[in-house]
Amino acid sequence: MKDTLSEILIPTFDIKLMQPTYFSTREARNDESKNAYVRDVLRGTSAAPTYFPPHFFKTISENGTERNFHLVDGGVGINNPTHLAIFHSLYHHRKQPITNCNHNYLGEGCKDLLVLSLGTGKVTKSYDANISRNWGLISWVFNDFHAPIIEIVSECSNDVVDYNISSFFKASGNHFNYLRVQAYNIQSDIEALDNTVNTNMKKLREIGERLLDVPLSRMDIETGRPITLQGEMSNKDALIRCDCDPFHGMAWRKAI
Repeated sequence: MKDTLSEILIPTFDIKLMQPTYFSTREARNDESKNAYVRDVLRGTSAAPTYFPPHFFKTISENGTERNFHLVDGGVGINNPTHLAIFHSLYHHRKQPITNCNHNYLGEGCKDLLVLSLGTGKVTKSYDANISRNWGLISWVFNDFHAPIIEIVSECSNDVVDYNISSFFKASGNHFNYLRVQAYNIQSDIEALDNTVNTNMKKLREIGERLLDVPLSRMDIETGRPITLQGEMSNKDALIRCDCDPFHGMAWRKAI
C-alpha cells in the first residue's frame, strides 16, 4: 500500500471486529501493520456478501506482531465513500491544527478541494408499504430476485452522503466545487451486480457514455430525482472545465 503511485484510501469492513477498516497510502507509510498488499485490500473491499467470500490475510508490524484481517465489501456500510476522501484529504493536508478556535477550518478547506463523485446508478425498482407490511424475514432478504433490505440500505447511504456533501459545500460558499455524476432509472436487470455477460457490460458502457451528454443536475432529496441546474452545461462540459483548474475549479465556477 505504501508504494502506490497516487495517494489512495480504500474502505473495507472487518467482520471479526464488526467495524469499518480503512487502508490508505499515508497510513501504510506510518504503520507497517496497515501496509498490506494492494491485492489483498482489493479482494477484501470487493468481497460483497453472497457474491464473494470474505477475505482473510495477515500483516506483520514493525515489532513482529501479526495482525489479522477478516474483510468484506466496504460498501456494506460505506457505499458512497466520498465523505471519507474529503475528510481524509482535509485532515492530512491541513495547514494548521484543528482546534475549537478554528472550527470553520472544514468550510475554508473546501475552497482548495474539487470533488468528483461517480455514482453507480439508481435503479427503477421500488417497493410498496401496503405490500411489504406483510413480508417476513425471507421476503426482506430475498424477493423476486432482489434483496430489498440491502437495496434500501445501499440507496439510503448513497443519497444521504450526496445530500450532506452537497449541502456542506453550498453552505461554505463552494457549491460548484462538488460534482456528482449519477445515472438515474437504470433497469433492475441491467444493474444486477452479478450480471457480467458481454451484452450487459455493453449496455452499462452505453449508459455511461450517454451520461456525459446529460445536463448537469443535483438530486432532489424529497423525490430522489435529479433537478437540472440552470444553463445547458452537460456532465462532459463540467468535467472538461473542472480539469482547467484542478486545484480551485475557478473556470468551472465562472462558467456556471
